[in-house]
This record gives sequence, structure tokens and C-alpha cells, in this order.
Amino acid sequence: MIANSDSPRIYAFDQLRATMMMLGLVIHAAIPYVVTEINKIKDPFSTNLFFDILVGSIHAFRMPLFFVVSGFFAAMLFFKYGAQGMFRNRVKRILYPLIIGYILLYPANLAGTHNFKANIGIETTTVADHIQERLEAGILNLETSHLWFLYYLFLYCIIACCIARVFTTLLPSVNTSVKKYFASVTLLRWAPLVFAIGTFISLSAVRGVYINTPTTFRIQPDIFSIYALFFAFGWFLFARQDVLPRFLQHHKVFLWLAFTAYLIVVAVVAVIYPQIQQTSFVYIFSALNAISSWCYVFGFLGLFLKHFNRDSTVGRYVSDASYWVYLVHLPLTTYFHSILVPFHISPFIKFSVTLSCVAILCMVSYTCFVRSTWIGKFLSGKKYNSNLSETNVQQTS
Repeated sequence: MIANSDSPRIYAFDQLRATMMMLGLVIHAAIPYVVTEINKIKDPFSTNLFFDILVGSIHAFRMPLFFVVSGFFAAMLFFKYGAQGMFRNRVKRILYPLIIGYILLYPANLAGTHNFKANIGIETTTVADHIQERLEAGILNLETSHLWFLYYLFLYCIIACCIARVFTTLLPSVNTSVKKYFASVTLLRWAPLVFAIGTFISLSAVRGVYINTPTTFRIQPDIFSIYALFFAFGWFLFARQDVLPRFLQHHKVFLWLAFTAYLIVVAVVAVIYPQIQQTSFVYIFSALNAISSWCYVFGFLGLFLKHFNRDSTVGRYVSDASYWVYLVHLPLTTYFHSILVPFHISPFIKFSVTLSCVAILCMVSYTCFVRSTWIGKFLSGKKYNSNLSETNVQQTS
């Protein structure tokens, strides 16, 4: 099947992308209350194993799915506007928000982190000193914070644009063969196991079990290659949209398999026998986690294509808002963590208060100060009315 940029709108991908973005709020609201040491911000007075499972479960599928959808939209832009048009769009929608957002949000994130540590009695340097130390070590050592996905996404788009340009113009027969092979593998009954091989190779190369999150601008080859595979999957998914009905098959089975595999990994690696990462058995759990991520991808694609592939005014509004919400939520989240950390109360209360307040503030700020202003145009390319009657009718990334 030849990629068609004028194919019917797939509302499921809008909803899926928005959901994955919004789940970032859930993860960051929950991280301080996990039992294991996975982040520099941890509430010493309120933790519960539930939040370990919550954060880990969401992490297993959220960014893989986000990059799948991003690859799909990037391919749509390429086939609709060409390489130059796609490049201009990605510069405006990704690179500029990354640069400006980073300049504004990075110091705010640091201030929140330092304030949190101060409230639990940990001495820290000033924000200015921290930034200076990082810069002295090299600009690539600056923390990417929660904006790392924009950094990786822009690089993927540029690389994919160059590769696609070569294959579509100089090697059309190879391009056709690759898309045909992709479709044949995707249609296999246990296709997630095949795609998981690439993820497993990247994880096992660093004896890793989980797909880590990059923390600086210095590219980490294992993480970069893992998410590149999900991005490429989405790209080819646009080129072969005839395989989309395949995801409606057995999507519930894949979701249950994904969650079961993840629980096995957590139970053994994080609870029963953490030292297993120093043994050769670590590769078994690298494989389980890779399988879990790809089963999640197939399962959630099927779930959203079956139940959320329809137009929804509210859904579009949330989809339009999700970019802004994700960009600005982290400093607010850290601020509420700092306020609540001195209180020795249930982590479920702290989590609920933080998540609710941040979500409300982000949505209100989007409606009042972003949607119908130049900021909204900067992020999405268009200013909308502040009500629900006008929503984004052009499917872009």
C-alpha cells in the first residue's frame, strides 16, 4: 500500500498521544512516593509499593507508544509536505518549543528540586551554581529534565527524513520491499515477540532490564536505539495503514501478557532478588521487559482503535491542551511536592492533592492564557477559540 496523506483521520491516535502525554503528570506526581530509589526527589515520610508498580507499569508503555504515534505523524508530514515541509514543521513545533521551553523551565525545575531537598534537610547548591557546574563539565551534561522526549524526537525526525528521502527517490524498490516485510511481520500472530528482539538486544548490550530515561543531552546509544525502533514502527505503520485492523485482534490478550510480564520482572528484579542484575539471568528479564513493552504497544493500539477511534469535542480539546500541559506541569508538580513533604500523611493523599491541583492549574492556564493567544499558535500553529466549539481538525504531531 502506498502511503496516502489524505487517508481518513484516525482519531484514535489523537487520543492515544494525548493520553500518553497526560500520563506524564501521573508518573511525576507519583515518583516521590515510591519505595525504591529511582529519582533524586523522594519523600522520606510517605512511600508505598503501589506507586512503584504504578510508575513502572506506565513507564513500560507510555514513551514507547508516544514514539510510535510520533513516528506515524512524522511520516504523514513527510508524505504530505515533502522533506522540506516536514523539516520546517518539526523545527517550529518541536525545536523552537524545546529551546524556549528549556530556557524557561530548566531553572524552574531546578528551583523546585532544590526547594524539595531543603524541606527535608538536604543541603544543596544554588540553582545558578548548579547550572554553572554543569556547563563547566560541558553543555551536553546539562539535564534534559522532562523535555528529553522533544530532543530525541527532533533527532529522529531529521534522521527519518533523510533516510526516507534517499529510499523514496533513489531506492524505490528497496523501499517497497521493506514496507512489504514490515506488513508481513506485523500481521504475524505473535508479532510483538519479533519486534521485541531489537529492544532486547539494546537492553542486553548494557545488561539492562528496564528502558531507562536519558538525563542529559549526551546521547545514550541504548536508549536512543530503543526508542528509534518504536518511532520507525510508527513511521511504517503510516506507510502500511492496511495493517491497522490487525491490532483489533487479541488486543486484550496482549495487554494482559504485557502486565503479567512486567509484574514478573518487578517481583524478581526489584523485590525478591535485586542482585540478579549482576548474573547472567538478567538477560531473561531484559527479554521479558522487551516483550512487555511491545505487547503493550500492540494492545493499546488495538484498544484505542476499537474504542476511541471517533470524533470527540472534549477529546480534541484535551489533545490540543496536552502539549502545553506536559511542558509546564513538572515545576508545578515539584512545587506541590515541596509543600506537602513536611506532612507525615498518607502518600495517597499527597499524590491525589498534587495530581488534582496540577491538572486543574495546567488546564485552566491553557484555556485562559494559551489556547487563543500567540502561545497557542506557537505550540500548535494556530490560535483557537477558548471554548470547545473549535478544535484542532488537522492531524499533525
